[in-house]
Amino acid sequence: MAESAKPFGRVSSHLLDTIRRQLNQNGIVIWYDPKGDYRGFVESLPAEELPGIPLERYDGSFIALRHRIEPLLSGEERPKLLIYIPLERAELQSRRAAADRDG
Repeated sequence: MAESAKPFGRVSSHLLDTIRRQLNQNGIVIWYDPKGDYRGFVESLPAEELPGIPLERYDGSFIALRHRIEPLLSGEERPKLLIYIPLERAELQSRRAAADRDG
């Protein structure tokens, strides 16, 4: 961790350890946060805490998110990637279906 970064508290450190473990096991982690409880944590997460691992956020446009992550998925090796989605999974699927339908 960089010296200028604030140290994480116990809960944040545990959460970060869990994210790292899931990234190592799965490569791609999609984090659904329906109530947006962890938005502040995600927004303040220093890049050096997950070196070399892109963090992408759903910002209201499934098409934009897809456009940003497609280049990361086109390689031969499965990338490590954290995707934060402040929605319920069912709501995202509904929005995705609408985006696919509307072109």
